[in-house]
Amino acid sequence: LKNELFPGIIAKNNSKLLQKYYSIQDDKTINSLLSYQKESKDTIIEDIALNITRPCDYAQNKYGKNIKLLSGIRIINPVTQQQKGKIKLNGTAPDCLKIFDNLYHDDDKNDITLIFDFRYIFSLPSTIFLKHFHNLKMFNKELFSEIQSSYSSYASKPGFTKIF
Repeated sequence: LKNELFPGIIAKNNSKLLQKYYSIQDDKTINSLLSYQKESKDTIIEDIALNITRPCDYAQNKYGKNIKLLSGIRIINPVTQQQKGKIKLNGTAPDCLKIFDNLYHDDDKNDITLIFDFRYIFSLPSTIFLKHFHNLKMFNKELFSEIQSSYSSYASKPGFTKIF
């Protein structure tokens, strides 16, 4: 997966500058939800991004100079609720978050939770992505389709626009 740009790739953000602008960890809502996670000594929280460039655009090389990314976090060894096995959050997650619980990678048996925030979409040139992000894993097509569908639903919610 190294040096790949495929849609569905989850990559760790290794740049302090890009973390400053695109990390969701310093968002007030996210920060308060993660209080249980941050108190745990065994839990690791990392900034990640998911390449959500449309596969058809990628296949036809029609995505332009930039790839579209969705900000998120990867929580390794998350604190879970005892009875439900779900990640323990301080409060209820807002509808802008997509949470994938109880995941693991084949090469690592640690419990992993991925949280993505639909409010934090950004674009970067592919050269900057390849320089500052380390590809971790790739979503299978079912999970990738689920997150694209959830993002599309969130982004198309009607709002109030006043035109003067």
